[in-house]
Order: sequence, then structure tokens, then C-alpha cells
Amino acid sequence: MFHRSIGDACRTDDACIDLCLGFAPQKFLQAHDEVELSALGMAISSVVTVAEILKNQGYAVEKKIETSTVEVDGEMKNKPKQKAKLVIILGKSDKFDELMAAKDEETTK
Repeated sequence: MFHRSIGDACRTDDACIDLCLGFAPQKFLQAHDEVELSALGMAISSVVTVAEILKNQGYAVEKKIETSTVEVDGEMKNKPKQKAKLVIILGKSDKFDELMAAKDEETTK
């Protein structure tokens, strides 16, 4: 599974790529059957947006959503702070390969 992390530190056993302009999440689904998107705090809305775009365009299906809180270092080192964490696991849709082929055909014209 590919792990895409937004707003938190990546786990060392997963491949991570920073969310940036030109980020094409369907390319990661093409290489992996599942993609895990995760975020902390204010970055949660970005993860939800990416997941909804992939679902609405027909590339992905939602497999699992997890919510939790994690303890992070606060501004004051002796006062840990609780942050919301969201994990969304997406899988390829049944139409994924067809949609990617059509997209590749468009770009080669």
C-alpha cells in the first residue's frame, strides 16, 4: 500500500511524497492497488478534498476511514497537545484502468 501523508511525519516504512502543485494521485493508484492518505489538524481538509476528487472522477473507491487523536509537542515542550488525525484508504475503482487509458490517450493527442 502507498502511504500519502499530509500534515504529519511519514512513517519510515512507507513511501511518502509531499503534496504539491502537479501532484497526480491517480498515478500513485496506478502503481499501487491502495493509497493511504493521512493528515493532522488543519491539513485534514486537504486530504478530504483529494479523496473526494478521486472518488467523484471515478478513479477510486473508499475502503476505510479512521479517526483518532495523537499527542504532539506543543509550543511549550512540557505541554503535549492533542491533534485530530484522519486516515483515508482508497482503492482503485472498477473503471480505473479505462479512465487512465482515456486520460493517457488525451495527453498524447
